[in-house]
Amino acid sequence: FPEAAGDVDKVAAQIFETTKAGLLTVGDIGESMKYASTAGILYGQTLEGTLTVLKSLAQAGIKGTAAGTAYSNMLQDLGGRSKPAIAALKEIEARTGKTISTFDAMGKARPAFDVINDIGNALKQFRTDDALKLLNQLFTERGIKAYAASVRDGTDALTEFADKLKDTDKTAFFMAAKGMMDTTKGAFD
Repeated sequence: FPEAAGDVDKVAAQIFETTKAGLLTVGDIGESMKYASTAGILYGQTLEGTLTVLKSLAQAGIKGTAAGTAYSNMLQDLGGRSKPAIAALKEIEARTGKTISTFDAMGKARPAFDVINDIGNALKQFRTDDALKLLNQLFTERGIKAYAASVRDGTDALTEFADKLKDTDKTAFFMAAKGMMDTTKGAFD
């Protein structure tokens, strides 16, 4: 993530913030990033957005390389890597009159959870069986896992967490880390 390379302390603070809920460890994130980081960079996603989706996958019990692979597949699916995916997006557009755009007017990739939100809102206009057929056209088996994990708690929660990561204070992180190390358990970990 090029935007993150210049501030390693902030990246460390963001990773710590992502692990605070206890769903992910730093090791889990490292394993996920083996696959998620490359896809995130290729598809123009931010570190905050990627960590947010990895956290939602962890809430669904998907961690490590499985999470990174699911995230990578979801981004590739949203990018229209198959004819069925492109057809599904066109059918959603035809039936709702709304275009699901993965890129903004400047050609920059939109955050994945914004696109996911657009898809979810559009599919509310379909019968459940029709919506599921379209989702199965749009996403591969691995990609749909990331989509389902992301919509389970709503994309507003994803946006809030990504914004929280953007605003992460690295000084507070180092104070919290020092406090943890000052405990007996922290010293042994």
